Amino acid sequence: DESVEMILPQIEDQFAQLVEEQDLVNKTKTEFLEQGYTIADIKAIKESYDSIAEDYFKIVKPTSPKGRYISALINVYKDFLDKILEEGFTRTVNVKITKDSEDVLLPQYAHFSDAGADLFANEDIEVASGETAIVPTGLKFEIPDGYEVQIRPRSGMSVKTKTKVVFGTIDSSYRGPIGIMLTNYGEEPYQVHKGDKIAQMIITPTYHANFLVVDELSETERGSGGFGSTGDGQKA
Repeated sequence: DESVEMILPQIEDQFAQLVEEQDLVNKTKTEFLEQGYTIADIKAIKESYDSIAEDYFKIVKPTSPKGRYISALINVYKDFLDKILEEGFTRTVNVKITKDSEDVLLPQYAHFSDAGADLFANEDIEVASGETAIVPTGLKFEIPDGYEVQIRPRSGMSVKTKTKVVFGTIDSSYRGPIGIMLTNYGEEPYQVHKGDKIAQMIITPTYHANFLVVDELSETERGSGGFGSTGDGQKA
């Protein structure tokens, strides 16, 4: 106890520094994601630490040097998990994926804060002028019930070329191959090469509308004005 008492302040300081190690936080977060951990899983791990402490303190006093050491250790684990949750893990949802072959590229977020993940072409495709072609990604998704995947264009491709991504929705019940529809509005053929970033995907919750027939609708300032009713070029 005396030796633990002497080094306890240093230990507590080192534990506190661990929580601030961003590389360690990111590495742990990545490992959790790769193993398919959910928010509930992480919260369960956190709660298990309380059970461990409760059992340990049946034989060791919490106020003793050893008890304070265990408390500090458990608290740093819990703080570490809290930081992982606070930094965005709460925004994740597991999507199971199969690949046609080992060299198929998985969807990829360029930055952690990005809403969309890039999708890559899995074949060389030529999109003729005025034509629409489907570019295979080599992927199949199992989207959780209550979610959809939206296919959207990437801004760079939209600005720099006359070939446009056709917006699409992938329902949670669909298990087929994921293909990206491209329409070439240019005068020359557009070449897609295997490995090119061709679109982005966004996963989002879905809702069904409950359509209620009523005698009249509530009034608003705008009312039934539409199709440019606010006026083009008018100053506020």
